[in-house]
Amino acid sequence: MNFADFTDFMSLQQWDNVVSIASNAVVIGGVFFGGSKLREFVKNKKQGHAVDAALALKHEIDMTRGNYNQMRFRINQIMTFLTTLEKRQERADAQGYYDVQLAMKDMAENTFRVGSAFIKTRFYSVEIKPKSWEAFNNLLDATGNTQLAISALMSSMMTALSKPLIEPADIAEIRKGYDLHGERMKEVNKAVSDMDGINFDDLFDFSKVNKKSGR
Repeated sequence: MNFADFTDFMSLQQWDNVVSIASNAVVIGGVFFGGSKLREFVKNKKQGHAVDAALALKHEIDMTRGNYNQMRFRINQIMTFLTTLEKRQERADAQGYYDVQLAMKDMAENTFRVGSAFIKTRFYSVEIKPKSWEAFNNLLDATGNTQLAISALMSSMMTALSKPLIEPADIAEIRKGYDLHGERMKEVNKAVSDMDGINFDDLFDFSKVNKKSGR
């Protein structure tokens, strides 16, 4: 294990512990650190993690429109599959049932990507600047609402697929969920459009990354 591997291996909390017990000097991986140098090393390490987390969130925001449009395309494919089964009065085989379930599950999980990336930035004390918060919060709300719509749509789809044959009433119920998801998609696209004009520097505030709580 080289020095870079060693430093990545230690968590930020462990590095904080090293700093708190360091008196005059510490030797890590054969490198001599004075107390001030060690504090600077940990500060830079935290700052690097914070910037990486912010970059990851910005990437998720930038990818949202494409990811969600792809999601809608996949749902359209599933809708065609289900309506074809109903018209032909055929039942999906085990593979078809599994494929629909897996696709919907993956889509539901993908709606958490922006929210999950945001939580990670908060872990490193990165904040959204006030002037950008409304637009970003609208995007969070829109993706959250889409997740709820997909979960409801998945429930109605799987209920229909579990029956011996899909009935017209099942398709009607699924269509309601499909239309609701379409409305939520419009909200996401509007929120993403509002975020398009916000650059990285106007979005993130790193001023609290290395501040101790209570100071």
